[in-house]
Amino acid sequence: MTSPQSVNAFTVIGNKIRITASNYMAFRSYYSGITIPTSKGMIFAFNYLQTPSTPILTCFSNVVDTLKEMGFSIVQNVFESNSSSQPVLSVASDASTSDSVNNAFIVHNTIAGQRANVAYNDHNLNEGAPLMRRDWCVKNNIFDQYNVITDRHAHGGAPDAVRVGNWSVAWGTNCSGNMVCDTNKIGGSSIGDYLGVNYVWAGYGIMTNPKWVSNKSYTGAGGHNGDYHLTETSPAVGLSTEWVLPYDLDGNLRYSGGASGAYEYGTPPQSTKPKSLILDIQNAIRGILRGIRRGVWR
Repeated sequence: MTSPQSVNAFTVIGNKIRITASNYMAFRSYYSGITIPTSKGMIFAFNYLQTPSTPILTCFSNVVDTLKEMGFSIVQNVFESNSSSQPVLSVASDASTSDSVNNAFIVHNTIAGQRANVAYNDHNLNEGAPLMRRDWCVKNNIFDQYNVITDRHAHGGAPDAVRVGNWSVAWGTNCSGNMVCDTNKIGGSSIGDYLGVNYVWAGYGIMTNPKWVSNKSYTGAGGHNGDYHLTETSPAVGLSTEWVLPYDLDGNLRYSGGASGAYEYGTPPQSTKPKSLILDIQNAIRGILRGIRRGVWR
C-alpha cells in the first residue's frame, strides 16, 4: 500500500498486506466527501498484515462517525509491527471517536510487535456524556500489549466519573481466552479492570513469552515475515475455553480447549471435536437406523 487510506469498507478478507512507511489503513463508516452509503457489518478477516513504523489498522478512532450502531468483525488476522512507538491496532481509541461504537467482534487475532488500543473512553474528559461501547466480544486473542482506557485512567486528563461507557469491555464482559504478553520492549498494558475468564496476563509490566515459532516483529528479532504459529509450551495452547470459529487461519480444525490466536496448535482429541460435527454424525446414524427399522434399506 503506497499512501494513507480512509476506507469505507465492507469486507477485507484473505490478504497479505505490507504497509510502507508513513501509511496506514483507516476504516470508517463516514468521512468527509464520502460518496457511498455508510458501512455496516464490516468484516476484516483472515489477513496477514505487516508495518515498519505506523499503525496497521485504525477503526473509528480520532474521527467523527455518524453511524452509531456500527457492527464490525476483526477476526483471525496476524498483525506484525516493527514500529517502536505506534499502536498496531486502534479501535475506537486514542482520543476516542465522539460517537458510540457498538457491536464489535474481535476474535482469534495474533498481534505482535506493538500495542492494541480498543474501546477507549477519554473523549471530552470531564464533560459530556459517556461514549458507549456496547456489545463487544473480545475472545481468544494474543496481544503483545492491550489497552482499554476508562474512568480511572489519567489518559489525556484526570480520571473522572463520566468516562464509563466502556465498562462492559473494561470489566471483561463477553471476553475470554485472551493472552497479554506485556513484552518488556514496549512496556505494560492498561488493562481496564478485568480481562474476562481464562486469561493469561502476569501483571503490569511483567512479561509472558508467547513462544511463537519465529517473532520478527519489533518485540522479537525484527525484519518481518515472522512465523506466529505456536510452539508446544506456549501459554496460549489450551487457553481457549470455547472455539468461536471452526477452523484456524491455516484451515485446521479448532476445538474447545484449543489455542488462542490466529493459529490452532495440534489436532483435537476425539472427545473434543466440535459439537456440531459430532451431532451431524449422530443425526446421520439415527436417520440410517430409522430407515432400516422402517424397511427403507434392506
